[in-house]
Amino acid sequence: MINVIYIAKGKLIGAKVDERRLSVREPVELGWDANTFDIAMGQIVEKMQAGKVRILLDDAFSYLLRINVPGNLSEDEERKYISSRITDKIPEVLQDKDWDYKEIIFNISRGKDKEGTQNKEVIVFSPVKYLMDAITKTVVSLNLTVEAIEPVEISRTRNGNPLIGIALKEDIKGNDREVLNILIDKNRKEEDFKDVLSPENKNNQPVGSEGTQAMTEIGEIKEVRGKRGSLVKFTIVIIAIVIITIAGFFLYGIFSLNESEKKPVTTADVPSTAPQLTVAPTSAEEMINLSQYGVIVKNGSGVAGGAQNASDILLELGFEKIDTGNADNYGYKETFINVSENIPKNEVEKIIFALNKEYEVATEAGDIGDSEYDLEIIVGKRK
Repeated sequence: MINVIYIAKGKLIGAKVDERRLSVREPVELGWDANTFDIAMGQIVEKMQAGKVRILLDDAFSYLLRINVPGNLSEDEERKYISSRITDKIPEVLQDKDWDYKEIIFNISRGKDKEGTQNKEVIVFSPVKYLMDAITKTVVSLNLTVEAIEPVEISRTRNGNPLIGIALKEDIKGNDREVLNILIDKNRKEEDFKDVLSPENKNNQPVGSEGTQAMTEIGEIKEVRGKRGSLVKFTIVIIAIVIITIAGFFLYGIFSLNESEKKPVTTADVPSTAPQLTVAPTSAEEMINLSQYGVIVKNGSGVAGGAQNASDILLELGFEKIDTGNADNYGYKETFINVSENIPKNEVEKIIFALNKEYEVATEAGDIGDSEYDLEIIVGKRK
């Protein structure tokens, strides 16, 4: 079992995840604000009886960037290059420990720079620093071990349920280029985090992001409480004036009705159907149902069960209409993907990301052409 804590705006969810059966068990949900974050975290950990957890961050509390970098840099040079690139994209003062990156070796749009150097693409992840400090303070005080910290968007590439997705995470430790993870320094002392959620630290918040808005509201809670007394008095006066005004109109209407002559009332036909508002979905990505697409998985490796293994990976992503068969030959070393224009590009990238854990996936997705299927996978040798 993997212990997972999901942090969203005003809400904490703790659960035990069975990564083998892909199921979530014993979920516990609590609310939190600036004054109760550490208390809520402590209660979640106590109810889960957890000494080791993985933390899943809502996308509102995460910066996630994709950056092209030259392919001829050493690991140290690559990290310095990325650090210089994210400075103007993430509006926070970040230390090296505050962010991490991972190379995407399946980059569809890979190209060359003006000098002909092959480029590669990386994913950069950084939690909102304001919240990260609060998490670190709580982890230190609870003597809790955090295996991994990851945003929902990345976890969903492994499973549609991000709680299960982070439980399936394997890139926890290893080469910097191959691991996307934030580690917590448990050697920091609790006094180093004085008032990390207080309004005095608002200047350290990111600007212009959902994470900023959430943390700004949290930080302003204490400030609002200081002004609550005068605000309540003002509100009472306004309510009293409104009540008196409404009562006056009501009494005037009664007297006027009694004094007026009764006349027949003519009613006009009123349409029975009121106009209805159509609410557009908040995200196009949420509306995509992968089960509608037809998939053919062909075994090009010559290894028994090769097509079935890739089919299981696609089932975890949400595909249901999956057929299997053999490729034109068994000499494929790489795994090739051909798609129709019906499948969005970001979904194709998720497919490649999932397959790339076990196969060497070709750098570009091809066009499936005139086919009854929307997606074709030709499975090569496993890593």
